[in-house]
Amino acid sequence: MSYSILSRAGDDPVRQGELVGWHLDHLANAEARLQTETAAIEAQRAALQERMARLDEAEQTAKERFERDTRWDLWMLRDYYETAPQFRGAKRKSANFGGYVIGARTKTTRDRIDLLDEAYLMTALPDCTERKLRTADALKQLRVTDTGTVVFADTGEVLPEGIVHVEPGSKTEVYYVEGPAGRYDIGAEPPEWEFGIESDETESDETEEGDDDGNSDSSSSDSGTGDAVS
Repeated sequence: MSYSILSRAGDDPVRQGELVGWHLDHLANAEARLQTETAAIEAQRAALQERMARLDEAEQTAKERFERDTRWDLWMLRDYYETAPQFRGAKRKSANFGGYVIGARTKTTRDRIDLLDEAYLMTALPDCTERKLRTADALKQLRVTDTGTVVFADTGEVLPEGIVHVEPGSKTEVYYVEGPAGRYDIGAEPPEWEFGIESDETESDETEEGDDDGNSDSSSSDSGTGDAVS
């Protein structure tokens, strides 16, 4: 390196001090600039984080509104698919309607075995035991029968009561509608009527007031989506 403080200042202590001061000033200015820049960046980051939080909230609100707006439609489509004669006994479990598929799939939950008496199983399954029972290996040696009884997989011997607890699995039909934007599972229970009481129950005690020519004033009538559903 051709430059150094001593090579430039020599043995002159005053000149040495000037050069040391110059480098320290340069360092201080760089530190101040860094603090200013990082403060501005942190301010932008904080603003972006606040905006992201608002966007996340808006997205969640949009999803909740979509769920509210469509759950009745989804249930009606499920009801149609379940009850329309042309779909009964069909081998295919779905039907296509102009880019939207209505169908059902079987959701299977496997049996779950909880081990209650590991001491017994350590004796009964020595191959699955070292210092303690290897739970994953032990579970592979057990099987749940169609009646919900737990047996040893290799012998079929029934385990004594109290050794394990079984949470039975299940198979349920899950109905769905799938379209270009995604798949929507349909709940097991029908939603409450979203659009108010049905039209034959909406007899109003109030009558519209007419103008001097006998015409009724309908300028304030609501033509929202509820009017399209009966």
